[in-house]
Amino acid sequence: MADIYNTAITGLLAYRTSIATTSNNITNVNTEGYSRQRTNLVTNPGVNTTVGTVGTGVRVGSVTRLADQFDARLINQYQSGFSRLEIMGELSSRIDDIVAAAESNLTPAIDSFFGAVSDVANNPSSVDPRQVMLGQGEVLVERFHYLAEQMDQLDKEVDTRIGYVVQDINALAGEIANLNKAITRSSNLSDTPPSDLLDNRELLLKRLSEKVEVNIVEQNNGEMNVFIGNGQLLISSGDTFKLRVDTDLKQPDRYTVYLDAGSIPVDISKNLHGGEIGALVDFRTNILDTAMNRLGRIAIAMSDSFNQQHRAGLDLDAEAGGNFFNIIQNSPDIVNNTAAGNLIVQVGASIALGDSNYRLKYNDDGVNPPNYDVIKLSDGTQTNFLATAAPFVVDGLTFTPGGVLADGESFDINAGMPLAQALPHADNSATADIEVQLTDISKITESDYEVSYNYGRYIVTRLSDGADVSVPGAPPLEIDGMRIIPSGMVTGDSFYVRPTRNAALRISLEITDPREIAAANPYRLEADINNLGNASITLQSLDKAKLDYLEYSARVSGTVPIAPFNYAGTNAVFDLTIDGVTRTVTVNQNATTDLNGDGPVDALDTVFAVQAAIDAAFAGATDPSATVSLNGNNLSIISNQKGIGSAVAISNSDLTAVAQFGMDNLAATGDQFAANIKFKDAILPATGILFDVTDAAGNILTDNLGVPLSDVVYTEGMDLSVGPWTVRLQGKPIAEDSMSLSFNTDATNDNRNAIEMSALDSFSLLDKGTSTYSQAYGVLIAEVGTQTATIRINREAENILLNNAIGRREERSGVNLDEEAGNLIRFQQAYTAITRVVQTAQAIFQSILDVV
Repeated sequence: MADIYNTAITGLLAYRTSIATTSNNITNVNTEGYSRQRTNLVTNPGVNTTVGTVGTGVRVGSVTRLADQFDARLINQYQSGFSRLEIMGELSSRIDDIVAAAESNLTPAIDSFFGAVSDVANNPSSVDPRQVMLGQGEVLVERFHYLAEQMDQLDKEVDTRIGYVVQDINALAGEIANLNKAITRSSNLSDTPPSDLLDNRELLLKRLSEKVEVNIVEQNNGEMNVFIGNGQLLISSGDTFKLRVDTDLKQPDRYTVYLDAGSIPVDISKNLHGGEIGALVDFRTNILDTAMNRLGRIAIAMSDSFNQQHRAGLDLDAEAGGNFFNIIQNSPDIVNNTAAGNLIVQVGASIALGDSNYRLKYNDDGVNPPNYDVIKLSDGTQTNFLATAAPFVVDGLTFTPGGVLADGESFDINAGMPLAQALPHADNSATADIEVQLTDISKITESDYEVSYNYGRYIVTRLSDGADVSVPGAPPLEIDGMRIIPSGMVTGDSFYVRPTRNAALRISLEITDPREIAAANPYRLEADINNLGNASITLQSLDKAKLDYLEYSARVSGTVPIAPFNYAGTNAVFDLTIDGVTRTVTVNQNATTDLNGDGPVDALDTVFAVQAAIDAAFAGATDPSATVSLNGNNLSIISNQKGIGSAVAISNSDLTAVAQFGMDNLAATGDQFAANIKFKDAILPATGILFDVTDAAGNILTDNLGVPLSDVVYTEGMDLSVGPWTVRLQGKPIAEDSMSLSFNTDATNDNRNAIEMSALDSFSLLDKGTSTYSQAYGVLIAEVGTQTATIRINREAENILLNNAIGRREERSGVNLDEEAGNLIRFQQAYTAITRVVQTAQAIFQSILDVV
């Protein structure tokens, strides 16, 4: 009877374990990561008897953890993808809200601004619409600032969140490594796998997959090696390799992710494609940077093109228009190294300024004429100017020195933060430098660039598509609307170039006075009202670059011989007109006099002689003045007045005497763009009608190819180019008819430049001449919106895949209460039945005892 009893006892023990396992499953039904367990029963070895093998009961063979590594890895894969799309969806939705929302959308601000410009064109003499235009300009600038600041805050947030995610990854990696050790210890003590430890590790791996995409390799001892990125080892058995956040070597104003896998940390941020950290890197690289660059490009295009047109006009006081917008700091930082004299530095066109500091040095050795050196500190380039030539322009900066200067005095000029950023790699050589100028707005892309130097070749990579856009030959490199001027680079040096990133943050209004709005054109094209013919003149094109004369003085200039002038007792006499005042100038200095005290008699003595004669002729208190300068062998007489009223002309010259000191070849500039067209009879009737083009003093002008405009054969519909203008002549003139191209001296009721400025709203200036300002911003909205929608769709699809994978795991590994309840009843019934067997065995045993 003992066999019956022992057999029953084995059943009680086995089913007690089964009930315990079932109870553990039921109680962990809501435990995250728990894998259902199952008790596996096996028959005890039987006892051989004469009548056959008699069973000896049952035992627990094992308690199995019902889990499949394929399910776990599939969940990790989809979890990583879903987490990436979840974070990207959140961030892209925020930037979509920023650029598209009615209260922050740039397009209404652009429309309102150009509507105000049109109002000025409709009423150019009134100050009120000009004030509204300034107000709308300020609104537009503030809208640029708001959008740029929101994007900048997102950029900083990404940096912060990357730091937090890296902390989470390191913490999870440490816990998983500890579990690896615990699992190994448990496995060494027992053949039974430690189910709870395995569940915890699987759960931590799932949470790690939320942070970063992982690849897992299981070892024979049950430990797991975990790889991230492109195969970088994060967890090796019980050890971890820490991630850390530090300054990006290429972009030192940002952080990036390094893996401490050896003596040299490895930048792995570009390899982190999944999870939260992959989302942050992808969002910043593929969405945020592009949006910031595109917004900055619109700001540059608007400020530069509008400024060009505004500078081409006249304000209410008939003064030349300046920049309407400013996109570079207004006042360059100037350090006076000797506390003597003074210097004014003005920033010119926004796209002309280079990425360099400058030094202005004054030279006066008492022998040579006083002069200045402008030294570009980035590459040592040096430009020399005579002091009498001031102000002078270098790289878009206008230098105007003044005060009492001493020999050797110098000024250091920090031109301010450059428009195009060029960030040096942290490992660059000390001599490496680069200057990036924006030259063609229509060709500038929204991409960043990398400029590197490798064994004698400059390599330029467009980072948006990875294209090598290098050009052959020596610098400067003309690429995608940029002029890149590297210097001092050696193999391995590189720069990260952001052409447009900061522009929207830095745009501002340059003018604050509504009277300074240049609504008028600086010229007038008119046919004389007394003409008998019907000829007309119309503007075909305007070379805005040549309108810079409005900012400078008029001058006459020509080439002088190296030797001084030499005449035989005859004074050089000529009539000189300066700003409307004519005086007779007599240069009566013989050739043997050393006027400047430098020893030999040379061309500089000519300068001194002419200057002294002009000063003597224009000695009246109200007389204008002029400065004589020499640059090489080029002698110039320059009016000291700037702008429209500036004029210089030579007439009634003693040609023989004037020729002796090199002034027979003088040509007028500046005010000579006021041109008169005079028709006359041809010498030969068959030739038709001829005309001359002269300046205000009656001197024959030349066209833009240098051909004198004298006895020009008239053809109906012909184009004529002179100065900044190309005009078309039409109709049938007769002799003595005349036309004029003149400066506009009454800008009060002139709206022509305002019309030109308002028309810029419809000009396609961006995307290689295919997009207006608003259309370019519309592309930004569309790109961000499309990316956001795509992310949303992909996130929903990834979520379905993740839920399906989780569902498959639940089917295999999850706890089903109905199933566990059935098992509990079944095991309880078996346990109860076995209890009856025990009772029966006890009764039989007691009966035997009673017999004995």
